[in-house]
Amino acid sequence: MSVRGLSLTSSVFISTAAVLAAVLGATLVVAARSANGAAEATVTKAQSSAVSTMLCTPI
Repeated sequence: MSVRGLSLTSSVFISTAAVLAAVLGATLVVAARSANGAAEATVTKAQSSAVSTMLCTPI
């Protein structure tokens, strides 16, 4: 009997690894976008706070 291709166990392992890698990659992309949005909002808030503090401070 000759064996062609991968065994069933190897095929399942490779398929599972591929799905896990895709899910991990998608999760990292979503997390990075969320973190960038939060950082952008924080910087904008800090800048507006600094400007209003500078404008309200007597010279």
